[in-house]
Amino acid sequence: MRKPVFISVFLAAMSFSLFAPAALAKDLKPGTWEVTSSMTGKDLPERLKKEKTDSQCLPGSGKIDMAKTMREGWTNAGCPDINISREGNTISAQAECSSHGRTSTVEAQIKIQSDERYTATTITKNDGTTTLKQTGRWVSPDCQ
Repeated sequence: MRKPVFISVFLAAMSFSLFAPAALAKDLKPGTWEVTSSMTGKDLPERLKKEKTDSQCLPGSGKIDMAKTMREGWTNAGCPDINISREGNTISAQAECSSHGRTSTVEAQIKIQSDERYTATTITKNDGTTTLKQTGRWVSPDCQ
């Protein structure tokens, strides 16, 4: 049963890249961001369950339309019907995604705590459920 795990991991990873700081440019400071992520789910290999921290660069322009960026990224990844909403500092997204002949549902929520910090949770459901949790924190104004 490697396909369900692959699909869950693929969609969770896709969500990570779509909720990276670039998608939140109007809400967050430009510069270097440290993003820590952890994944949970049935049948996930242990190496994928380990917490991981990466650095990402948010360019200084800050002119990216978050909803448009998310919609384009999710559509290109096999999720053509994405519903994005925002209430205050909470952004929610839901989509149905197809990959390798299988369909999954994806729900994501980003909470912008300040222009220097956010948290995100992405839940992918197909044969099982995979949850990706992320925290982002601003490190410096320069991209390293």
